[in-house]
Amino acid sequence: MAGGQTVDPGKLDATGTAYGQIGEELVDEAGRIETGVSSAQFGRAWTHAASHYADAIELYKERVKHHGEKVADFGDRLSKAAKSYEDGEAVSTDMIASKQV
Repeated sequence: MAGGQTVDPGKLDATGTAYGQIGEELVDEAGRIETGVSSAQFGRAWTHAASHYADAIELYKERVKHHGEKVADFGDRLSKAAKSYEDGEAVSTDMIASKQV
């Protein structure tokens, strides 16, 4: 790597895998969020609030799912970057060996 910087592809891949797993867990958990709210749960004086509450919970569910998808995507990108670094380091080693440096 230029400038003497090094990357540990193993650690980067492990981080990507961890992010991927967490993202998948968030998506799974979003599927468990239930929006079912009845007017009976709020009482007669608050029946107008039931639909607003259900809408808010549905929006929360969508956001948790979206966030989980983005976290999983980030993890995938980290793992791909690890593979690229690993391939790049192998190419650099082969180039140095072929030039007998």
